[in-house]
Amino acid sequence: MTDRNEVDNQTWWQSNTLYDLNIENMTIHLPFNKSFDIEYIKLEFHGPRPESMLIEKSSDYGRSWEVYQYFSSSCYKTFNKRTDEEIYPWSETEAICTSKYSEISPLQGGVVAFSPLKDRPSAKETEMLYNSPL
Repeated sequence: MTDRNEVDNQTWWQSNTLYDLNIENMTIHLPFNKSFDIEYIKLEFHGPRPESMLIEKSSDYGRSWEVYQYFSSSCYKTFNKRTDEEIYPWSETEAICTSKYSEISPLQGGVVAFSPLKDRPSAKETEMLYNSPL
């Protein structure tokens, strides 16, 4: 994790390296301790991107969690989800799995971008709400 807002004091979070083959799962927990409307999440990796990962959210300050998005080059094998399933109004809040961003290359500086509303049926309604004059 990098803090790019402080140019003179950039920080980052580093997991165990690829050389430690005993590590299967890694968790980064960011407790903001307040509510946010998430419009965009961008993760930039200093090393290779993971083959599979998921983003979770909590609406009760970490007491329970639900998956926001799955990323994997093997969605069905890893998460028992089909790749890039279509989203319908009745499945609007269901997390989908995409193979996008699951390639190992680039080996440095790879990005994973996620917009919770992208391709969701209510995206246009939400955009109109936030862009309407008060």
